[in-house]
Amino acid sequence: MSPSVVTGLDGSAASLAAAEWAAREAEVRGLPLRLVHAAEEWSTPYGQSPPVPLLSRPRWGERMLARAADELAERHPGLKIETEQVADGAFDTLMEASRDADLLVLGSRRLTALAGYLMGSVSLAVLARATCPVALVRAPDPEDAPALAPAARAAALTAADGGADHRPGTPPATAGAPYVPAPVGEVVLGLDLAKPSDEVIAHAFAAAAERGAVLRVVHGWSMPPVFGYDPAALDPAHGTELAADHSARLRDALRPWRTSHPGVTVVEQCVVGPPAAHLTEAAAGACLVVLGRQNRPSVLGFRIGPVTHAVLHHVAPPVVVVPHD
Repeated sequence: MSPSVVTGLDGSAASLAAAEWAAREAEVRGLPLRLVHAAEEWSTPYGQSPPVPLLSRPRWGERMLARAADELAERHPGLKIETEQVADGAFDTLMEASRDADLLVLGSRRLTALAGYLMGSVSLAVLARATCPVALVRAPDPEDAPALAPAARAAALTAADGGADHRPGTPPATAGAPYVPAPVGEVVLGLDLAKPSDEVIAHAFAAAAERGAVLRVVHGWSMPPVFGYDPAALDPAHGTELAADHSARLRDALRPWRTSHPGVTVVEQCVVGPPAAHLTEAAAGACLVVLGRQNRPSVLGFRIGPVTHAVLHHVAPPVVVVPHD
């Protein structure tokens, strides 16, 4: 199967917002958009859609996919949109779809007006195992965006309620894709100089170039443990030298990418302290956050890493997690 941007749809406002964001990404990349739905019940809290009787699930899924595809086609007339319903569970469906995908996009419920994502077991499992980059997109909240036009706010409210004709206990078969304003701001890249990945850096530079955005590269580092108990190490000159060394390493790591992407403005942020805290602060007002995940299972199974996990739960913009060796 040819590369495409894939998004999983379950009828929730979060998945429909993810579909709108995925449509924009597909347009930029010149790729088709695949809308995929698992006929089996999606595991909450990923789906957040009302229970649907098993016998009616396939028919409801077909109607939901068709409605979403029609509305996306109206807003993105030049985009090729494909739909697929699979008689399988959400995890298996998304993993299969991701094998040939250029990007997999998942929706996520909001935590609060100021915090990021609430992910269920399906999202976490896919995020930890997918071989392609995975984007998490938070559903828009009309109360967080009072500047939206009245029609846009009404669309967001309708989607959040499951559609204008949605009744409690029935599937939101007529819920359309909510209006999601095009994001503006910087692209933020979290870079670990202990194991910098070409795949992660390339994704961030390409995203910044496509959006005409500034790329802010954040590298957080900590003082060696010796600074805690060796009086000689408390000399301020040592800290200054370490900071200069980390800054030089960051410049060296980014130099070839600056050369290959001369149109991208890069801001280097080399700071002392936990990386997750600095990334969360940098993400305020950003249009995208790019992080990496090593393709290496631990004794506890596949993991997304503590920094990525922390950032996902504390930022509002879309986050792309890029797997790498």
